[in-house]
Amino acid sequence: MEFPHLSLTNNVPLEAETQQIRGLVEAAGEEQTRIRAELAETREKEQQLSARDKELMRRIATLEGIVSSVRCIPPEILSHIFLLATPSNDTNTTAHCSNGPSLLRLSHICSRWRSIAHGTPKLWRVLQFKLTRYTLR
Repeated sequence: MEFPHLSLTNNVPLEAETQQIRGLVEAAGEEQTRIRAELAETREKEQQLSARDKELMRRIATLEGIVSSVRCIPPEILSHIFLLATPSNDTNTTAHCSNGPSLLRLSHICSRWRSIAHGTPKLWRVLQFKLTRYTLR
């Protein structure tokens, strides 16, 4: 602690001490100004790096999607997977089961899946919808 005989009491500093303390306050103020400027630069740099990181994450996701193994699956196999993934009359489904949402979800993944789903007649041969009773109010 600087000047303990003054900071722990209410004694008046000597003129020489006052001059020295004012010099220390000025030096500390200048250092604080430099540090604040450096912090502002660091924050700006952090924002720039974060923005670049987000750009790179999007780019990586796009590029990984392009080389994804799912893209290599032949349409015939995808069509068969679609048939297995959706409820149909051939399985033990209840009368309240609906396959409409499953078929729509498949056809909304991407244009390739939509084309394959629409080009698979077995998917569309039986459409089941859950109907509820409508009452007038």
